[in-house]
Amino acid sequence: MASEAILVRASHEQYLVTLHRQQKEWSYGLTLEQFLHREKTLKDSAFGQALQCWVLVPASDPATLESYCSCETFRRAVLLPQGKKAPAYSIASVFTPPENRKKGYARRMMTLLHAEIGRTKSMRLEEESSDDVKPQWQGGLDGLLSVLYSDVGAFYENIGQEGEGTLAEVKGWSTLAPITTTWLLANLPPPTPSTIESESESPLASNISPVNLDLDVFNTICSIDAKLLSQAIASTSLRPVLAVEPTGDLIQWHILRSQVYAEANGKSSPDVWGFELNFAGGKRGGPEWGFVLFTIDWPKKTVKLLRLRVPAVAPEKVDGLLREVLEFGRKHECEKVEGWNVPAVAATLFAGHTIEREGSLPGLAWYGRDGVDGKAVTWVANEGYGWC
Repeated sequence: MASEAILVRASHEQYLVTLHRQQKEWSYGLTLEQFLHREKTLKDSAFGQALQCWVLVPASDPATLESYCSCETFRRAVLLPQGKKAPAYSIASVFTPPENRKKGYARRMMTLLHAEIGRTKSMRLEEESSDDVKPQWQGGLDGLLSVLYSDVGAFYENIGQEGEGTLAEVKGWSTLAPITTTWLLANLPPPTPSTIESESESPLASNISPVNLDLDVFNTICSIDAKLLSQAIASTSLRPVLAVEPTGDLIQWHILRSQVYAEANGKSSPDVWGFELNFAGGKRGGPEWGFVLFTIDWPKKTVKLLRLRVPAVAPEKVDGLLREVLEFGRKHECEKVEGWNVPAVAATLFAGHTIEREGSLPGLAWYGRDGVDGKAVTWVANEGYGWC
């Protein structure tokens, strides 16, 4: 019975079994060997060090390799007002084998997960530490919140903590702003001669620079972006308000997923994974600075925007960044470009089409125990980089 099952951190052997199970439905054409290689590559990355696999098992046999279902968590930081940070958890790879579905196992697992990662100490937001939140697993019981991306509709919204424990106020993962903007590349006019240049040559416009595959550059861009996000959060009167901290490690993790798939399918992986506006050797972070970072979802032939920063001054100049991304997608034989919660000034350009999507619904569970429901949280920069 589901009600008698317990949640445990997976052993290495249990973790490998979960991967074998997932490959059958989530491989997108990768062989088992290629799928396992991808997962090892991601787990060995800097961001992947934060991965913790969980399995739901019988209380009488917690070491069994025949778990009922499984999931993964990544410990990461969220940015708060006053330049502070707090630990949080992203939940990913929630998987129930077909033979165990519709028996209450997934609901049981997610209910128990609240108590493993949610904080046990009551703390007001202004009491949060400003210290860096280390990504490595540190025992749980400290998360201010958790986030997940649902492909099963509103299933997670009503999975709260049972009983009268310290997290009894948690109601589930509230869906927040599942907004997607899509640009169909077939609808674009033919490229101009200057957009046919190779990626190693000069960019289309003199004020736009390519972002090459360089972790140091990703770290620099994301560090400055995080500071600007913190300033934006501090300037709003909305409470609670937060943003998932963008990091170079996370951007690299997204790109690694794309690279492994490209390699397995004989595709040429790009050298460019973003563009900057008004940098070209100048100072990053100024009011005219903007950037876009992205990855490629090869099976869906889609360029996915991970993070788009619109210049504070002359925001309409974001059209140059977006034009470069669209031409990048066309060059790599993609069919569309997709972004989440794209700023309005960019979403309306180049015949972008914005909808409320039905998949990858961003959900947030709040563990602050201050009478706040997840639906009341303002999630700044709720964009593609937050997914994992």
